[in-house]
Amino acid sequence: MGMVEEMRGLCEDIVTSRFERGETIERIKSDTAQVLRDAESIVADFGTERKKMSEELRKDLKEAAEAIRNETRGILSEFGAARAEMSKEQAKELREYTKGIQNDVTKLLTDADHMLRDFTEEREKIGNDLREELGEYTAGIEKDVGNLLSNFSTARMDVVKELEGMHEEWLRMVKPRVEKKEKVEEIEEEGVPELGALKAKVLEVIRSSPGGISLTGIGLKLDVEWRKLIMPARDLLDEGKIEKEDINYFPVKEEET
Repeated sequence: MGMVEEMRGLCEDIVTSRFERGETIERIKSDTAQVLRDAESIVADFGTERKKMSEELRKDLKEAAEAIRNETRGILSEFGAARAEMSKEQAKELREYTKGIQNDVTKLLTDADHMLRDFTEEREKIGNDLREELGEYTAGIEKDVGNLLSNFSTARMDVVKELEGMHEEWLRMVKPRVEKKEKVEEIEEEGVPELGALKAKVLEVIRSSPGGISLTGIGLKLDVEWRKLIMPARDLLDEGKIEKEDINYFPVKEEET
């Protein structure tokens, strides 16, 4: 009897469990259907909300874009105005700078013209001074050359005279002794001092002229024709009492004699 009851109880439990399982399944189905309906509703609401949000976003984006365009137009307008103002200022500064350069160039040209004029005047003045100095220098040279030529001419005449006298003296030396004796007698008759006395006078004149003297100068001092002094001068040279340089005679210093 206990087993039958247990079996009956087991069967009742199985039936009850099956019934509960069926209810559970139905409840799950019902819950699932409700979830599906809620999901469909959520999806529908999401679509509507998304559409609404899209429209709002498009509207906001359009407004933002318009605001950006307006702001950009304002910035560009301000930039254009500022650039125009800057261009005016830069143009003004450029004109002033160009004008300053032109003034500086004009001043430089004026200064250069003044310097050129001053240089021209100074050059003319220096040229006139140089021409004047050159004229004076040339005149001095011409005067010195004239003096040199005059002195040379005088010296040349003295040399020519001395050479002529030496030539005549040589001719007298080569003539026969008788003619030489007659010539000496003729000279003595004319009042010319003797040779020894003439040599002494010539030596005295030469010693009184340490700067040198020519036969012409000696003849002027002794009042004797200079050709007649050739032999006395030659004898004094041979005796070493005088010495000769060019046409001038000089006394010999005591230590040399």
